[in-house]
Amino acid sequence: MKCVFSSAAWKFPFDEDATAPGDFTLADGSKASVPMMTNKAPMRYHEDDGYQAVEAPYEEDRLSMVLVLPSDLGEFEAGFDVSALSTLLVFQETRDVTITLPKFRVESRFDLIPPLKALGMTAPFSDADFSGIDGARSLSISAVVHEAFVDVSEAGTEAAAATAVAIDERASPAAAIRFDRPFVFFIRDNDARTILFVGRVADPSR
Repeated sequence: MKCVFSSAAWKFPFDEDATAPGDFTLADGSKASVPMMTNKAPMRYHEDDGYQAVEAPYEEDRLSMVLVLPSDLGEFEAGFDVSALSTLLVFQETRDVTITLPKFRVESRFDLIPPLKALGMTAPFSDADFSGIDGARSLSISAVVHEAFVDVSEAGTEAAAATAVAIDERASPAAAIRFDRPFVFFIRDNDARTILFVGRVADPSR
């Protein structure tokens, strides 16, 4: 079992007293009332055709959460690839950003055996030699499960992922971004230039 990330405090925490109920518009046009956090702080900000993006740093700036608000989530995801991700993660300026963000928790669970088999890794699930474990060729892998969760609140973010195998910048104009419809997020390690988590928030009331 391998786990990554545990918890991180925002560099600019949200004030709990400023959190208030607000409407979040779901993909079908209906609305859900959810706790909406609000903050104003200097953050890296980017606008492009079809989306706004802001990078909310954690303490010490090693980690950050990139929040992306597409005008249409389906179109954004359909055209999203490595090139689009590279463009998205290049922030040219820092602004005083007023950010309104729902508290949310995202959980996921994936069976990794089908994609591993699709990549050609079939032997571990049938006739692989695991005799180094039990002295016989009687073992095979029965499950490969990946689970992850991300919990975002006023103080910061708690997150974990586990895979188990059974067995000085110029001032720019202020900006505002309100995450009151489906959005995506990335948690990245800025030192390692690695994406640790990626997720979609479609209904923060769940």
